[in-house]
Amino acid sequence: MSEPIDAVFTWVDGSDPEHQNKRQLYSSDGSLSGTHQHAASATRFSDQGELFYSILLARKNAPWLRHIYIITDAQVPAWLTPDMASSLDVHVVDHKVLFRDYENYLPIFNSMSIEAMIHRIPELSSRFLYFNDDFFIVRPVVESDYFVQGQSVFRGQWRWNSRVLKRVRKIARKLTNKKAPARADGLVGKRAEADMMGLWRYFALAHVPHPIYRDDFAQLMTDELIKDTVKFRFRNDKQIWPIGYYANYFTAKRRTRLLHNDWNYIDPSFLSSADDSNLLIENQTQKHLCIQSMDKLPVDVRENLLKQLDEMISSPEPMRAPN
Repeated sequence: MSEPIDAVFTWVDGSDPEHQNKRQLYSSDGSLSGTHQHAASATRFSDQGELFYSILLARKNAPWLRHIYIITDAQVPAWLTPDMASSLDVHVVDHKVLFRDYENYLPIFNSMSIEAMIHRIPELSSRFLYFNDDFFIVRPVVESDYFVQGQSVFRGQWRWNSRVLKRVRKIARKLTNKKAPARADGLVGKRAEADMMGLWRYFALAHVPHPIYRDDFAQLMTDELIKDTVKFRFRNDKQIWPIGYYANYFTAKRRTRLLHNDWNYIDPSFLSSADDSNLLIENQTQKHLCIQSMDKLPVDVRENLLKQLDEMISSPEPMRAPN
């Protein structure tokens, strides 16, 4: 029998008045040099019910998952009743549990800082999938879609990490009055960890569940690196992205497998009609979907997407956690 695989989600309800007041109280931290331009933007903390669909689709399409953990800051999703939590085998983990021995860094409003601690969830399985709440598994998947012979399977594309090359391109665009090409691929890359590792190219990760080996992750996240990462309450360009660091570190050691084409990404900036969203969701070759900033989508598009997610989770079989 294979080792169990848990799922870990980060989630926040930014409309909660108590959470809003807390963010406001520490908003001065957002003025630190390097703070991301939209680090305190409301859309980063918006909750449109994505977590509900993400968890139910995970239970439906990845029934082999064991426990599901939701990392929160003194919050519980309104829909997560005790009966629902028991049925789906969902467990809420508070920031205070995750940041034990590092309590002086709380509160945190930065997913990258939180991700530096995910391996510290009590009783977490030795391998797990890490989700944002807007990641959806939309087709049936198996364990080998994520873990193969001791290797994590990451999805994304290679990107250059050359300051000189990027500077030349910027000058060329300025001279020719051309804008930088718009991206709607949902790839995530942070130069901080690429520079730290001395990489000339970087594997930018797709917005999909990320497969992590707990002990390997813990080995990378030393006390010094944890402190250097979690010191930022709000997202900052100077900090590393722990997941990207893990993926690229073990890719460099040839201990990962890389895929390039089984996900779709919905970005409000590139989606203007319900028909466009239909094309993305109905693509039968795609196993994963990310709906970025659902609160920014046109109302008709958002309603269409929610309707389709409702249809996806409907099933004659109860979506219960495996025994």
